[in-house]
Amino acid sequence: MDGALTAKSKELMGMVASACLRCDDCISYHAIQCYRLGVTRAEQEEAINVAMVVGGTIVIRTCGGRMSCWGSCIQPDETMRAVTPARCL
Repeated sequence: MDGALTAKSKELMGMVASACLRCDDCISYHAIQCYRLGVTRAEQEEAINVAMVVGGTIVIRTCGGRMSCWGSCIQPDETMRAVTPARCL
């Protein structure tokens, strides 16, 4: 829900926080929400770059595979109500 910040911005911030905390399930959740909200790959890459600056090099391992499978791992149905993370998330 939009407020002073857009829903997209909040989900991207959630992804950054999740990456810094190295929570794989949280990253998957935020990746799905970002997909639903129309976040572009470039926007997500920039958010992950911020996570790496904030969290340090340890975040690279957590986020390493996330971007390589952005298009193939999140598979929406026609209605966008059901989005399933595939095995690589």
